[in-house]
Amino acid sequence: GHTTQVLLEQQKLLAKLADIETSARGFAITGDSAFLTPFETARTGAPQAILTLRQLTTDHPEQQKRLDTLESVTADQIRFNSQIVELRATQGADIAAALIRTGQSKIVMDHARALTAEMEREENRILALRAARRREDQLIAYLVIGVGGGLAFLLSLIINRSIRRDVIERGADR
Repeated sequence: GHTTQVLLEQQKLLAKLADIETSARGFAITGDSAFLTPFETARTGAPQAILTLRQLTTDHPEQQKRLDTLESVTADQIRFNSQIVELRATQGADIAAALIRTGQSKIVMDHARALTAEMEREENRILALRAARRREDQLIAYLVIGVGGGLAFLLSLIINRSIRRDVIERGADR
């Protein structure tokens, strides 16, 4: 359902953010431009995942607020790792490694994970509420069906008895 889509899209976003970090580091360490393809794919895919999450949670203001922060965190992750790639390409491995050692990317990823965990808890809460509401609706439906069936049975007994009485009275009148 809807909640499952939100949770799936969150996981896609986290995967893209991790890909951005991993690809940038791979390029920084090796200088191999093969790492730039997954970097670019993830770099364009992460904002798209945010957009999809926005569309899926339009009716939920709290999730939209979390997405505002998550969008900022995503931009930070892209910007920081783009710097690593740029420095590696223009100034070499040592300067890129120094930037990686600041741990900035880990801080950003931890923040992204915390935000998506909050969103996940909220989606699971909504899912539990919907399930409880569905159970209540089913109970009411069973109750209505049971009472309705019982009334129909009683009504048919009363009608049947009335018809029998009428037939017996007509038979006695002859």
